[in-house]
Amino acid sequence: ADPESPARQLMPAGIYMLLSQLQLDAMQFEAVPPTCDKASELAQAVLQRWPQHANAKLVQAFVDHSRGYNFLLRDGSGHGAQQALESFRRGLALVLEVQARQPNDVLLKRDVASFRENIGSALHRAGDLTAAEHELRQAVVSHGEQSANDPSNANIRLDVASSTIALAAVRLDLGDAAEASSAASRAVALLEAL
Repeated sequence: ADPESPARQLMPAGIYMLLSQLQLDAMQFEAVPPTCDKASELAQAVLQRWPQHANAKLVQAFVDHSRGYNFLLRDGSGHGAQQALESFRRGLALVLEVQARQPNDVLLKRDVASFRENIGSALHRAGDLTAAEHELRQAVVSHGEQSANDPSNANIRLDVASSTIALAAVRLDLGDAAEASSAASRAVALLEAL
């Protein structure tokens, strides 16, 4: 491969982005920020040369996802929730830019819904229940549409269950125990069917 090609230039950023996700899975929270910084630096270098490079935008979006998730896991209330929210919103904006040029891409639709779920979770932790409910309902609807189009895809059904249970938690905090219980039951049914 041409060492000057955008794909070749982006490869190290992608590796650092994946490393940040592995660090999150391993609960190595202190290691995530410098790894994200390096991935972001490399992705931004590609975007400087090729401003419309879709994969560079997606790498940066998932770096923002890792940052946001790290903020939620380390300090899910107050300041951490606000930092997570900012990171998730930056990531969503990038995914939406790419999706605007590829509106039928199923993976991008799933990414948008997942970012909305993360934004809803951060809003919930920050105490903005109305906004959290709005984002989570959008995630549930989008994941549900994807599941209807691909009913045998267990990962998408798991996405529906995840966003539904997050919505149930918000409904409970809003004082609607009946809807929270109903949503939780739907999520459990989806999980049991996997």
